[in-house]
Amino acid sequence: MNLWSKVNSNRFLVVREVKFMRRYQGAWPVRAVIKQYLRNFNTNLKRDLLDEEEAAKADGDEWEIPEIRAEVEAAES
Repeated sequence: MNLWSKVNSNRFLVVREVKFMRRYQGAWPVRAVIKQYLRNFNTNLKRDLLDEEEAAKADGDEWEIPEIRAEVEAAES
């Protein structure tokens, strides 16, 4: 089942529960809200992933707490 068939099935579930939406042919407001939600979710997810990648590049392999780094290096040798 592809994404739009899932959206269509959910759209008609909303129409069945919310009588006000029956006024609109094809339940277009429900589809528009779902479409905008998915677009916003996707944009935010991409932004968060890019921010996480940039933070990982900025961190590098350095330890933030020198005492712990010294203990680990001492234990390794």
